[in-house]
Amino acid sequence: MIGTLSVKICKSLVKNNIIKFDDFQTYIKKLQKIILLILDVIGFIVIGILFNCLSQMMLFIISFRIMRMFAGGCWLSNYIKNFICFSTLALISVYISSVNEISGNNIIITVVLMIIALVIFFKQAPYKLKFSSCSEEKRKKLRRNTFIAYFLQALVVLILFLINKNLSSYSCTIAFAIFIQSVTLL
Repeated sequence: MIGTLSVKICKSLVKNNIIKFDDFQTYIKKLQKIILLILDVIGFIVIGILFNCLSQMMLFIISFRIMRMFAGGCWLSNYIKNFICFSTLALISVYISSVNEISGNNIIITVVLMIIALVIFFKQAPYKLKFSSCSEEKRKKLRRNTFIAYFLQALVVLILFLINKNLSSYSCTIAFAIFIQSVTLL
């Protein structure tokens, strides 16, 4: 469905001399990524509104996607399975973060998840299958960017904790997103 739509759009762009035929395959892949991202965002907005957790769902998808952009990771066999799995994990993460905010365990959970994710990223990033055709220089750049993204998000987590302990569920949600992304590298 998404592939067919991307091909039709790209054929139209080639026909109207907006893109060159030589770039056809590249544009199809990029267009598919854009369409999937838009569908993810719309789906997460709907789920966030339905379950009254829009801000946490948006934090989850942003954190996950930022790490995914540089580290890569494996996917399930089709988009629907990915979305169901991804949104279910996000809802579970948001629920655990919200419940633990009351008990005060979010700091411990966040630290543990961030440390485990860091170890996995250190050993596995970037994902070998997705970036197998990359040059060694590009792999090193992706690896460096993975750690930059990780540490910037860790800084956001720390700032949220320092600003207000009531924001710990947001920090924990970010940590869950980063952890789940790291697990896709295994």
